[in-house]
Amino acid sequence: MARGINRAARTFNASAQATHSTKAFTGSTSKPCVFISYHHEDESACQKIADYLINAEIDVYFDKYDKTLSQLVNEGNADKVTKRIQDGIDFSSHMLCVVSITTVKSYWVPFEVGYGYPKIALGIMTLKGVEESSLPEYMKTTKVIRGTKSLNDFISGLLSQSVDSLSIKGLIRKASEQQHPLDEVLDWNK
Repeated sequence: MARGINRAARTFNASAQATHSTKAFTGSTSKPCVFISYHHEDESACQKIADYLINAEIDVYFDKYDKTLSQLVNEGNADKVTKRIQDGIDFSSHMLCVVSITTVKSYWVPFEVGYGYPKIALGIMTLKGVEESSLPEYMKTTKVIRGTKSLNDFISGLLSQSVDSLSIKGLIRKASEQQHPLDEVLDWNK
């Protein structure tokens, strides 16, 4: 089984990024790549979601491991930080915007959604306990993934395989399974 990768971890130093080389995000371009947009207070939950996608053989861009981005943030280089995020979106096929009660505090999530909306397939994922009615209007214009069941359906669509087939292969776990790795972060039956 060929697991997915975190394309943000496959980057090189910031001096190479200064040339805006597209090689920073190369990988298997035939595989889907999901850019994970989130507020940093939700990093732990998003790590579990990223790991679940990677196990399903889907590449992700999860910025926690983008050393170049971290370096640019520490340098306070807003132009290069913005370009780096845009590159991550540009080299992704899909975006999951993870929404919690803290997302409203984020300046970057609305930027990422606005930048990515006309370019890549966008999905909104609500963390456990977040009601769809609490979403901002612009987030209601696209597919809303409400829990583990709908995340599995999303993965099934990305890989053009049934949920049952993916489960048999060990790429995903059925939403109803006890001790699901996403039980702490997503509602299982939505």
